[in-house]
Amino acid sequence: MEFSVMTMSMSGRPEGRLRIVLLTLRIAALLVAVALPIALTSFWLFVDPSGVSALVPLPGKPQILLGNFERIAGLSLSMLPVGILIFGLIRLRAYLAALLQGAIFSGATSRALKDFALAVGASVLARPIISAVLSVVLTWSAPPGQQTLSFSLSLDTVLLLIFAATIGLAAWTMQLATAIAEENSRFV
Repeated sequence: MEFSVMTMSMSGRPEGRLRIVLLTLRIAALLVAVALPIALTSFWLFVDPSGVSALVPLPGKPQILLGNFERIAGLSLSMLPVGILIFGLIRLRAYLAALLQGAIFSGATSRALKDFALAVGASVLARPIISAVLSVVLTWSAPPGQQTLSFSLSLDTVLLLIFAATIGLAAWTMQLATAIAEENSRFV
């Protein structure tokens, strides 16, 4: 069995496979940040009422009228958690760029990772709230008795919150390590 080592150059910059992984993640974060608003806008422009249940869980089969108001409100509300996530992806790109430059333990690097974790966490927390508001907006014009307020949490939400908290903890640890390294460098 052969093990390959991901190496750093003498300048501290990653080489080989590690560099390829970092560059690939950086490109993927950019592509997702660009694709999310395009996909969401396309969804709200072209979705038919039956397709809304893919985004907003509505119990039963309430009558959904998708006029211009509902589409604009749906897009606007849906864009809130997506906008937060896009900010996180931009900060992830900053984190990956810092790693590519060899700045593994720096204040800017750990702040970028912390911002990514906070953005993912905030986006995940916002989704069920936005979904509940969307359920009201989308059924507002429905006949009496079919108007709905639907709130749901899923295992995915919980797992993504745990993921964001873990990344945030790693960023916090990096900040502590950076502070310790800076303090130790003053004594040398």
